[in-house]
Amino acid sequence: MDFLSGSNDLGTLGLGLLMAGAAAGLFSGVLGRGAGLILVPALFLVARSAGLSPDSAIHVAVGTSFLCLVPVALLHASRMKPGVRRLVLPVLAGLVLAIGLTLLFHSLNGIVLIYIFAAAALATVVLTVAVDPARPRAEGRGLAAAIVAFVGTLVSGLTGLGGTALTTPSLIATGVPSKDAATAAAWFAIPITIAGAVAALVSGWDADGLPRYSYGYVNLLAFGVAAPVAFATNLIAAHYADALEAKKLRLLFAAFVVFSVARMVWSVVG
Repeated sequence: MDFLSGSNDLGTLGLGLLMAGAAAGLFSGVLGRGAGLILVPALFLVARSAGLSPDSAIHVAVGTSFLCLVPVALLHASRMKPGVRRLVLPVLAGLVLAIGLTLLFHSLNGIVLIYIFAAAALATVVLTVAVDPARPRAEGRGLAAAIVAFVGTLVSGLTGLGGTALTTPSLIATGVPSKDAATAAAWFAIPITIAGAVAALVSGWDADGLPRYSYGYVNLLAFGVAAPVAFATNLIAAHYADALEAKKLRLLFAAFVVFSVARMVWSVVG
């Protein structure tokens, strides 16, 4: 079975990956987060169109998403100074636990992984819509922010979200200033994405039925198509972030994610 080859329509599948990369780069460039929420459902649907089973498709989608997010995470972090120091320890603890659980979760049934991702994605959508970064808040307590950082890192390490989509609005909700929250999440995303890609590679190394150009649960062909587009559109979109209305963009992002996740789940249960 060949990913983006064989009897499949090369143009259709390749276009799907290009569109996924463009959408991921656009939203993450303007909002500063959310690339993983776009990439995982898109990669999953493309993999399913290429003939993979739901179990293989979700594993490959999550693993490949992690690798695609590494350059995007580096780009985000390069725009910001290092984040909130008091959150470093809980993030590292969450990262260690996430790596171990990622190895475990990658061995579970793919349907379970799909539902875990869908739940995390919907929780992120609610936070994205409900939490307004511009709204004044009382300074949050360090413990609450540390717990949020730990949980956000853990969930991101299990689902391919990358570390910013869930962590940024959660930290803002606890009272961390929006700029500090975005900066901290951007720096957290670097070890999360790298560790997630390595964990996906190791845990899927001996898996059967994977498409060509897959090393573990990381598909280099899909990465080679989607990642450069995501990086380029992120770079361009970031320059126009201040000119766009944040609230409307967050609503558009939320609608896009809900639609994508619904299609992913429906492809399995429908």
